[in-house]
Amino acid sequence: MNLNSNSSYCGALAAKSLHLDSNAVVTTGSGTSGFTLPNTAAYYSLDPTGFVECSAASASPPNTGC
Repeated sequence: MNLNSNSSYCGALAAKSLHLDSNAVVTTGSGTSGFTLPNTAAYYSLDPTGFVECSAASASPPNTGC
């Protein structure tokens, strides 16, 4: 997802990658101040060449299926 050239967004964003450029701004409302992310395992695993996506299914160890 690219936000360029003075673009602005208020809310939540979900993307594989996010690029902000040229005065792009992301803001949230005051209701988000008490929100915390759930304590779950990350859905990626560090690979010598970079990050790789994993399935969202829970497993043990957490990087099973990567």
